[in-house]
Amino acid sequence: EKTICAGAFFTYNGIALPADTTAIFLQPGAGSECDSVVTVTVKSWPPLTVALPPDTTLRIGATLILNAETSGTGTLNFQWSPAESLDCTNCPAPETSPLETTLYTLMVADANGCRAQDSVLVTVDPACVVIIPNAFTPNGDGVNDFFYPKTDPCVRRVRVWRVVSRWGEVVFERQNFEPGNPNLGWDGTRANGEAFPSDVLVWYAELEYYDGRVEVRKGDVALLR
Repeated sequence: EKTICAGAFFTYNGIALPADTTAIFLQPGAGSECDSVVTVTVKSWPPLTVALPPDTTLRIGATLILNAETSGTGTLNFQWSPAESLDCTNCPAPETSPLETTLYTLMVADANGCRAQDSVLVTVDPACVVIIPNAFTPNGDGVNDFFYPKTDPCVRRVRVWRVVSRWGEVVFERQNFEPGNPNLGWDGTRANGEAFPSDVLVWYAELEYYDGRVEVRKGDVALLR
């Protein structure tokens, strides 16, 4: 009797026997000895399975968790490849932020020495869109009430976001925050809470990208009441 991994083969007398198989062999006797019958039973360990998420597309600079679904005996051993851009290579759910299209493969081994693997293709979309509106209407209707940079994940951080009146008054400034959150933008009021009247103002932004590059942008915005 022999126990092997599911999907494997056990070779007896040159014959490969799959798991969950019983085979009978006639063993000729030597000389005057009688022939013998040998019964070979091949069993399988509990199955080891691994399944990764379906292939996906990721905007450059974005982060993805590769969550593996597994089942097996005892403590499982995980080995991801390639290691580049993964925050761990021996865990079931590494985080990745690839800069180019990558095929990730996970090899899993269980306490019985059985192995299974799966792969997922992460296609990286290099598009990087930064939208800074040229007007906003802070009237409290829940639509376009804040002036803030809207960006793809390629922008990791807004180092400086500043709004200046035509007379040089800094009416709003915020530093070091993640883009895309309207509540972190300018609501059209001065620091004392006074509503700024309809006017055209100048904005200044320092944007930090996924690769560490910093870009300075400037422009005008119309505040409409």
